[in-house]
Amino acid sequence: MPLTRDKIVGHDRERLGFTFLMLNGDEPVECRISEAAMDALAGERGRQTTVRQEQFLAHRDAIEQIASDLFDASPNVKGYVIRIFTKHLPEKRALPAGIVMASHLDHLKQDASGATNASSGAQTLTE
Repeated sequence: MPLTRDKIVGHDRERLGFTFLMLNGDEPVECRISEAAMDALAGERGRQTTVRQEQFLAHRDAIEQIASDLFDASPNVKGYVIRIFTKHLPEKRALPAGIVMASHLDHLKQDASGATNASSGAQTLTE
């Protein structure tokens, strides 16, 4: 049975994740998504902790669907916490040739000599 939406608990700086609750009938199920998984889902990297709730809300439907699917595949143990990591995310489709994701624009910076900055190599996503 799929889980249903419940409450947002919030960002957990100690665990580097975001905690939220879903319901299995009337029983609350604790769920967590890692910062890395939220960033990957959003196509971003290194977001400030102050915007994690905004990031969660923007992708809430997808995150909750993943949590529900993991719950269905998990052992039926009371108190089991659903944890979402990058390995649980669906494969992203490649972007058409020449399109650069906004989160990768910092990789396109070049130094004055025209060489690619060693700390941020150019990255254009292709099919």
